[in-house]
Amino acid sequence: MGLMRAQNRQGAGHRDGRRFGLKVAEPVENGGLLEYFFGKDGRTCLQHERFVQFLRDLHDEVCVYISNFLLQFLL
Repeated sequence: MGLMRAQNRQGAGHRDGRRFGLKVAEPVENGGLLEYFFGKDGRTCLQHERFVQFLRDLHDEVCVYISNFLLQFLL
């Protein structure tokens, strides 16, 4: 994560894994997505199909959320 963060200006400002404005006690590296994609030890390779399926599921959830939000105003 540190290497990825160092590659851009915004990430370089968050070297310790913490972001301003968020009330977190631990670095972002301890989040669930990293464990989901790279395993508990962080050494598992990212699988393309698993990542693509995650993006599809996320897209579907966002579409449902937006649809439900817009329906509130139409009904």
